[in-house]
Amino acid sequence: MKKFEERILRIKKEIENEPIVPWEEIAEAEERCGLKQTHEELMEVLVAIDKICRAHGIKYSIAYGTLLGALRHGRFIPWDDDADMMMTRDEFEKFKKVIHEETEHKLFKVLFTDRFATKESFEKKVFVDIFVFDPAPESELKRKWMNLVSKFYRLAFFSDATYTERSKKLKGFRKGIFAVEFFVCRLIGRIEKAILGSKMIRKHEKMITGKYKKSGEYALSHTGTWQDVSRTYRLDWFEELTEMELCGYSFMALKHPEDFLINRYGNYKTVPAPEDRVPLHDLGIEAREDWQVVYDI
Repeated sequence: MKKFEERILRIKKEIENEPIVPWEEIAEAEERCGLKQTHEELMEVLVAIDKICRAHGIKYSIAYGTLLGALRHGRFIPWDDDADMMMTRDEFEKFKKVIHEETEHKLFKVLFTDRFATKESFEKKVFVDIFVFDPAPESELKRKWMNLVSKFYRLAFFSDATYTERSKKLKGFRKGIFAVEFFVCRLIGRIEKAILGSKMIRKHEKMITGKYKKSGEYALSHTGTWQDVSRTYRLDWFEELTEMELCGYSFMALKHPEDFLINRYGNYKTVPAPEDRVPLHDLGIEAREDWQVVYDI
């Protein structure tokens, strides 16, 4: 059994009888952060994606903070300013094909995430991120190498949002080291773009979808958050789906969401201190314009 699986079992046992914080204790953050209308608009985009997926037999799951909010209270986390879904690579390829047939929606390809918007939400910069999970190499050493490479790409080619998000969680010497890593990688990325015209981007995409010997057990998200590019997930988590309610609407979700959330957040039942209940993202398109490819206009 892998270390991460042992960790999931340990944390699950530790929090088994721990209560989830009542909604009334955290609800004020939605009004304070001015996110009530944003959440309503995000729901419209989520529902649009859900209808497309169901019409074409495409499997997905709500993910990350969206999954966390649905599990804890059946609503968005009051201070969450975006919405997330996830698909396996095979399902995402199906999704890309059918989205061309949709005239009311746009799908933006940006490095590490794919952002989906309706015509109306595009003007308001309200998007849903779709994260793609790939079968992992059988070799643990190769998984670690691919994660390391993906971290480099995230620093070299993604926006300053990566630096801001990560640096907030670091202090002192570690924060200084991370700043050096970020600016060195960013410099390499800009030089590569100027000389080779972003060939490294295509090379990275080829690497994560390559025909290496794949494990039948594990998956990696090279398109995930900063923390995700260093985590391993179980492939069978994405095969067993159920229905989960979010704001009165039923969405597809992992049958055992607790395992995913513990793997990602640890004790998912806890909430930040009141002063930390604030939005974490820029709601605009986070990748630089020169990396953006529009699938459907």
